[in-house]
Amino acid sequence: MKIKYLLPILCLSIVAVSCSGSDDNDGPQEPVEANYYPSEASNTWFYNVENESTTNPEVNFSESDLVTIASSNGGSFTIDVNNDAAPSYGLMNSILNTGTITRGASTLSLNGSLPIPLELDGLTTTDIVLSNFVLYDLNVGNNSQLAATNGVINETVNVDGTDIPLTATYTITNTRRSDLNSLTVDGESFSNVIVTDIVLNLEITATVNVLGNPTTQTLLVAQDVLTIRNYFAQDVGLIKSEADQSYELNQELITLLELGGLTIDFPTELSVSNTQDLDSYSVGN
Repeated sequence: MKIKYLLPILCLSIVAVSCSGSDDNDGPQEPVEANYYPSEASNTWFYNVENESTTNPEVNFSESDLVTIASSNGGSFTIDVNNDAAPSYGLMNSILNTGTITRGASTLSLNGSLPIPLELDGLTTTDIVLSNFVLYDLNVGNNSQLAATNGVINETVNVDGTDIPLTATYTITNTRRSDLNSLTVDGESFSNVIVTDIVLNLEITATVNVLGNPTTQTLLVAQDVLTIRNYFAQDVGLIKSEADQSYELNQELITLLELGGLTIDFPTELSVSNTQDLDSYSVGN
């Protein structure tokens, strides 16, 4: 509490310095320009990937991803994961592999798609389109929203021979978080690290017959089913990504379906974490 009384004294004590700020900070600032995802054709990144689940141990694994630049044209490029000989084990790698990445002087964006969490494939198989989805922007402040997209997916699923119409309402955002002066990943220290958070919020409603009357019920209450924290290092690229998938279906509706003789054949709850750490790399510009 004493600090607020000390500040006026400092202002009076320091000659030729104003606590209100100097003129040097007035006027437009020069935009920040830097490369946080080099895209030369020969660039490679090798990641260690860990997948862990407390609800379904069958999906636990330790694997690796080799990411290379598949094509590069001006500021736009595509990547390849594991030379198409194996799937992408890192969730963020798989997202970046869905389309074209475009790098500007201070930005990185993706035209691709984001998959619905695997265990929800029984509800919807439609991936969410990402159009000019900004992955980072060096000229926005901390906690600024980089991108946002929302939409509705309508599908019909068959449960024990009964067609049930579903409506999935989603919102995807990406937010810049506080930069890190340094971050150590797999024993190597990286400087000038920017941090972003991608969040997928999803709500699913189902139209079911209750005593012969169709009614719309909430199957998945609006919740964040996927969060991805990404770390990009200057002149290196994506050095770390931490993805968490989780959901819990509305148990009241599940019970109602079971009373009607219908059984959901996919998990009613999920908790999975997927982490990819950069192990080694070779990059130019």
